[in-house]
Amino acid sequence: MLCIAAMGLTTSCSKDNEDLIVGKWKCTASTTTITNLTTNEVTTRNDPSVVGMIIEFTKDGKMIFDGQTVSYTVNGSELTEIFDNGEQNKFDINELTENKLKFSSKPVEEQGKRYVSTAEFVKM
Repeated sequence: MLCIAAMGLTTSCSKDNEDLIVGKWKCTASTTTITNLTTNEVTTRNDPSVVGMIIEFTKDGKMIFDGQTVSYTVNGSELTEIFDNGEQNKFDINELTENKLKFSSKPVEEQGKRYVSTAEFVKM
């Protein structure tokens, strides 16, 4: 599950990503890929619950979504969400252009399966 409602890397240097990510983004698709680590069988599930969600990234490192504000950083192709209690969630930026943002959660393995959630956004 993507915590922020939540990217082949189409991204370049960190400064470009820091500038490109600023603005309001609307989620157009969200999926979770589940890999069975024993059989290597892959299943993909759509997650319509976050489609339509809006995330705003501000120039001063704030990320606003679902009525909450957290801090964020962009380092190369990695997006880090930072909560007030110090908890962090890291995401891989798969694609970031002036109009499109796509990022994925870091893989999580539990009960013999690997989970990766991916969200796609368009700039508003």
